[in-house]
Amino acid sequence: MKCTHGATVGRLDDVAMFYLNSRGIGPETARMLLTYAFAADVLETIPLVPLREQLEKMVLARFADEV
Repeated sequence: MKCTHGATVGRLDDVAMFYLNSRGIGPETARMLLTYAFAADVLETIPLVPLREQLEKMVLARFADEV
C-alpha cells in the first residue's frame, strides 16, 4: 500500500505583503492574514455547513494561538 497526499507550499505574494505592510500591518500579522485567506478559500468549498463551521473555528483557534 502506498500513502500519498498533496501539499501546498510556497511563498506568500510579495505584493500582498507589501500592501499590508505599507498600511501598518506588521509582517507576522500580514502573514497570518494571508494564510487565513488561503484557508478560508478552501473552507468555503465544504458544502456541509456544520463541518465547515467547525473547521473554521479550529483554523481561527490555531491562528489565535500564534498571536
